[in-house]
Parts: sequence; structure tokens; C-alpha cells
Amino acid sequence: MSKLKIFLFSWYSILFSATTLAVELDHAYLENLAKNYVQQQIAIPKDGKLKIQTVAIDPRIKITACNQPLQLNIPENHNSRNINVKISCLDDKPWKMFIPVKVSITIPVVIAKQYIAKGSLLDNSNLAVVLKDSLQTRGEFYNSIEQVENNKALKSLPKGRIVSPNNICLVCKGENVTINATTSGLSIQTAGIALNNGVLNEIIKVKNVRSGRIISGQIKAANYVEIH
Repeated sequence: MSKLKIFLFSWYSILFSATTLAVELDHAYLENLAKNYVQQQIAIPKDGKLKIQTVAIDPRIKITACNQPLQLNIPENHNSRNINVKISCLDDKPWKMFIPVKVSITIPVVIAKQYIAKGSLLDNSNLAVVLKDSLQTRGEFYNSIEQVENNKALKSLPKGRIVSPNNICLVCKGENVTINATTSGLSIQTAGIALNNGVLNEIIKVKNVRSGRIISGQIKAANYVEIH
């Protein structure tokens, strides 16, 4: 191959590489880069759904090709909903830019499908599972109806209210319960009265009807408490 051909081949190769790099650094590429970076930094709750939306870069902004791998980071002064992703080029002609990214995480929560009166039994007929913005949920909640069915409403629940351990009870105060005491491999059952409200696996005080003793027991089912 002649020197001229080699020179032309090399020149076209350099030109092609620079052009390719410039194409890779267009607006859409950087927006997608910021989106993927944020996605990698966020821990998504179980059964949650993540939505990331980048704000389009001003079309008047021209992006210079970068001969070094781009550096990405998220500055500390941001909230969980709006993030500015910093993209930096650290070659001999350095530059940086910020791409705003909007983030929303929705999680499944159990809500009252309709108005639920105090003392009503909770089941599929009056409950529903919906996706809620994680920033709108506070305290404890449930993400499946199976977790709360057979509980009772401690107070009336308006339509749309999130169901939490504070407004339901699997064993309710004043109810008759079966106390199951296990000792040395023997199981003894007796009648009792619940002195507190509680949900599954919660420890409550119960009164033994026969002896009058007040003891602590763990809720294992509706109106059923175990003592070890």
C-alpha cells in the first residue's frame, strides 16, 4: 500500500472515529446516560415500580466530543424526587453539564375500597391494592390483602384510607380468646379475655378467665393467643 493510501486511510479512520464519538454524545445519548445512572443508584422497594424522566437538554446547547470516559455523579444537595445529574468531560478541553431528572417510586398499598364501618371484617369485598407514591406513605402499611384479611376495623375507615396496624385488630380489646399454653411438650388451652388490641404476631396482655391472672401472649390467629 502506498504512503498516500496509508495516509488517506488513517485520516478517514480518525475522521470516522471523531464523527462516531460526536454522534454518541448527542442530547438523547446524554439524557439516557443520566437516566440509567440514576436507575443504578436507587434501591427499589419490594414490588415497587420506578419511573425516571429526564428533562430535555436545551436544543441550542452544542456538545463537544470527549476523548475520555464521561464522569457522572449526583451532587449532595438534592431531594429524592428531583435530581441533577452532573456529567463531566475531563480531557484537555474539559466541560460539564447538569441534567435534571425527575424520579418517582410507587409501591403497592392496601386501602379501603369503600367506606368501612368500625368493627367490620376486612376482606376482598372492602379492600383493594393500589400503587401509591412512596413519598405519600407514612408509617407502617400492608402491600397485600392476605396480610390483613380476617382483621377488624378498629375505627371507621373512609374510602381510600391506607390500612395500617393502627386502625385494625386481629384480636380486639375485650374479645374472648383461646389461650394456648405450651410447656414441657404439653399443650393446654383455656379461655381468656384480650386486654389490648393487636395484629398477627403482636404481643398483647390477656386475662385468664379461670385463674384471673394477667399474662402476655402472642397473637397467632383470630381470637387465638399462644403463651410459651
